[in-house]
Amino acid sequence: MKKAINLLFWGYLVVLVRIDFGLDVLPVPLGYFIIATGCKQLEKKYPVAQKAWGFTTAMIFISFPTIFLDVHQQTHILWKTYSLFIMIGQLIVVYFILSLLKDIVLDYGNSIFSQRLKLMTKIYIISHLLYFTASTFTLNIALDDWLFFMTIFMFVILIMDIIFLVLLREVRKIATNKKVDRC
Repeated sequence: MKKAINLLFWGYLVVLVRIDFGLDVLPVPLGYFIIATGCKQLEKKYPVAQKAWGFTTAMIFISFPTIFLDVHQQTHILWKTYSLFIMIGQLIVVYFILSLLKDIVLDYGNSIFSQRLKLMTKIYIISHLLYFTASTFTLNIALDDWLFFMTIFMFVILIMDIIFLVLLREVRKIATNKKVDRC
């Protein structure tokens, strides 16, 4: 269990971080492969892990072009659409992982932390959907106030991803029967 959750953590960290020297040093498909490996280890005990594995495996192939170019910085409309598609795919993967974490926590009898994960799932999904919606207007609105708003939104999304990684670590502590100090 500990190893599988560690794979989820490190896989998502690889997906989140981009280090580029002509080629992506930590390619996104590698991160999805690591996540899929962690999900595969958990699928016998937790059925939602099979759904997470299936979608994460699809994301390995869908995100393959991100190895060679940073699609988030491309200006062509097709690459922008692909970039949005990748971000939505990442959101779906996180949804499945949060559902898996909730099942793991419930299995260990921690209903309070399960409620926290449920709330985190709602906040994470809503904040990302709001960002996606707002980003569709960015091309048509060139106001400095709008760009400031989008910068704040991107910062909130980054914080949500960091919180997600922290929750992965806390669930690992629960799964290894260590006490989690947070409420």
